[in-house]
Amino acid sequence: MELLGFQERAASQIADRFATYSSDPLLVSRTTNVPFLQTLVSITGSGKTLMLADAISQIRDGMPIAPIVLWISKGRVVVSQTFENLSSGKYADNLSGFTVMPLL
Repeated sequence: MELLGFQERAASQIADRFATYSSDPLLVSRTTNVPFLQTLVSITGSGKTLMLADAISQIRDGMPIAPIVLWISKGRVVVSQTFENLSSGKYADNLSGFTVMPLL
């Protein structure tokens, strides 16, 4: 699915934030990084799932190995809908090469 201009900008901004963070991460200890956390708040129907899927694809393209991404949401309906859309639905092509699976 194609992104609109504002969606592309948001996805790129998230990917750029990850790149900046990963070049100089916060440390819990000398060998343990604080995980990168990104939230996205946007109005209903704005394409949050699509924006995050694109951001994750951009992040993966800049890494030597595929990342493990934990995708969480507050609502069960949203979790179910997002899982369907990312695993085999309308956004599956935006995450090609990823294995999408439920946590439980």
